[in-house]
Amino acid sequence: MDTSRTVVTPRLGRQFWRIFAAYSINTLGDEIYALAVPLVLLASGFGASVATFLFGVIMCSTVASGFLIGFLVDRVPTRVLMSMSYSASAAFLGCSAVAVLLGVDSLLVALVAASFLGIFSAASSAAVDAGVARCRGRARTAAGLLPS
Repeated sequence: MDTSRTVVTPRLGRQFWRIFAAYSINTLGDEIYALAVPLVLLASGFGASVATFLFGVIMCSTVASGFLIGFLVDRVPTRVLMSMSYSASAAFLGCSAVAVLLGVDSLLVALVAASFLGIFSAASSAAVDAGVARCRGRARTAAGLLPS
């Protein structure tokens, strides 16, 4: 057995696991929103085509807002952007639920909510992505180096 060539595996430290956990939780939360709003419409009696259209609205608003969110990520601190995104998302969902309870057309509310949820999803994802580079240092992140 040749022992002259040993492979050194990088140690995944505490910083890596904190960043990985934050990214995983953020992504899971965004996907739950993207799936929950169309499912609520399905449960309300709307057809599958409406739910699919609503899912498309969420994805399109996420993609369309990417340029604006990229501009904000460079100028607003990451924690502030994430806090604002999560707070606005929760407030908007709460207002949407109240609007439906007050008798506003639920399809219209769902379309508006889906559009804004896509924007908030893009903002939180961009903030997490920018936070990784700021935590690790841009040069080390670009080189793909793991924390030691």
